Amino acid sequence: MELTLDSIHAMPGSLSSDRLREISEMRNSMGFTVSAHLPLWALEPAFSNERIRSASVMTCVEAIEATQEIEPEYYVFHATGALAAEFTRLPYPEYTVHIAAAMGSFALKSLREIIEGSGLDSRKIAVESVEFPLEITRGLAGETDCSLLLDTGHVLAGYSGRVDLAEALDMFLPRMVGVHAHDGLRRENQDGTIVVKDHLPLGSGDMRVSEFFGSLLKAGFKGPVVFELPIEDALRSLEVLRSVVPDAFE
Repeated sequence: MELTLDSIHAMPGSLSSDRLREISEMRNSMGFTVSAHLPLWALEPAFSNERIRSASVMTCVEAIEATQEIEPEYYVFHATGALAAEFTRLPYPEYTVHIAAAMGSFALKSLREIIEGSGLDSRKIAVESVEFPLEITRGLAGETDCSLLLDTGHVLAGYSGRVDLAEALDMFLPRMVGVHAHDGLRRENQDGTIVVKDHLPLGSGDMRVSEFFGSLLKAGFKGPVVFELPIEDALRSLEVLRSVVPDAFE
């Protein structure tokens, strides 16, 4: 298991050629590994509108082509966008299950086209757990022989369905190449309102830190663990982790 001290997580769409060259030189001189997050804002790879779906695919392929020189270990991919999240949030489970299945089929088409258009080894694409049913997300990776990336806060906040973090880890481990680590919670108040938070420093939400990272160590997981947090929260999270799972730093 590698922590952020040994890895860089880049957003290709926001990087200039000079910055990409700088990252490449840093990787060579300092021994960093690099993962890259494909563009996600305003993209809808699971949408039925073919022009929007195809443009989303093209945007991801172009990002992959533009970042070959930094040699990412893998590219993180959101198979669904904000529209899928909005639909699956609707309080009509008898309908949303069918909507999610339909959007999953469009996401599968997009994922296959990204693999073909980029020429990447499919295992270089890591489908992330986002605000979409976890079973469908795992199925997309299985259908295309892609990798998976577990976002802990998304699961803890309930974005990926009624699944706890330990169960999600078991589901993802066979194909998992990376982790986006942050705490999260989903709690119901006495008045029936729901409080949802993610991107919290470790120890601030519902993550059982010792149990989760202990499971990673027990499984022999060797991929990067990227703290998706501001630097001060990432440092705080490292201290929490160091105190409860010191073996992670050996």
